[in-house]
Amino acid sequence: MLTYTALTTLPGKSQAEALGEALEELDPAPTGVGVFEVEDGKGIWEVGGYFLDAPDDIDLALLSAAFGAGPFVVSEVPDQDWVAKVRRELPPVEAGRFFVYGSHDAALLPEGRIGLLIEAAMAFGTGHHGTTLGCLRAYDRLLNDAQRFDNVLDLGCGTAVLAMSAARMGAASVLASDIDPVAVEVALANVKANGLEGRVGCVESIGFDSPVVQA
Repeated sequence: MLTYTALTTLPGKSQAEALGEALEELDPAPTGVGVFEVEDGKGIWEVGGYFLDAPDDIDLALLSAAFGAGPFVVSEVPDQDWVAKVRRELPPVEAGRFFVYGSHDAALLPEGRIGLLIEAAMAFGTGHHGTTLGCLRAYDRLLNDAQRFDNVLDLGCGTAVLAMSAARMGAASVLASDIDPVAVEVALANVKANGLEGRVGCVESIGFDSPVVQA
C-alpha cells in the first residue's frame, strides 16, 4: 500500500501556518500536516501533508500560488513496518553503568551493567538521541561522585528511560510525565516490562500543570 507526502517551502511563519490550515481542507484530506522552520536562519518554512490517497496536483498548484509558496513536491512512500525497521537498525546504547536495549538484544546485556529494556514504539527516548544519552551519562557521573537523588521527576519522559534509571538506582520517589498520552502509555508499558511497577509513576501533564507533578 502506497501513501504520499506533499512538501513545499515559503517565507514567513504566518503564511506557512495559513497554508498548513488550507492544506487540511483538501479533498482527499491529509492524515497529518506539519509546519516547520528550516534551520538555516533565512526564515524559510516547510509545509507538508501526509496522504493515504494521492493528492490532486491542480489543488496543490492553486494552494502554492495563493500563498506564494514553491511548487509542491509529491512523493510516494511505500508501506513499511517502522517499528521493525527501528529494531533492526538501533543497536544497544551504553551510558556508563546503564545499558539500554530492545528485547531482541537481551542476550547482549553485559554482566554487571544496569539493563533498561526499551522497545521501539511511538515515543521518544531510545537512548540514541543526544539529549537522552547525555542525561544518562550525566546521571552516571553524578552517581560516581556519590550524589544521591531520592525524589526524581522525568519531565517529558517519552519512554521513561531516565525515570527507570533513577528507580534502578534506588530513588525513593520517581515520577515520569509527558504531554503526549501515547508517550505515557509507552512509559507505563516499559515500566511494567522492567519490573518497576509501583516504583515509577506515569502521568500525562503539560509541563508542571498536573497536580501530581506539582505535589
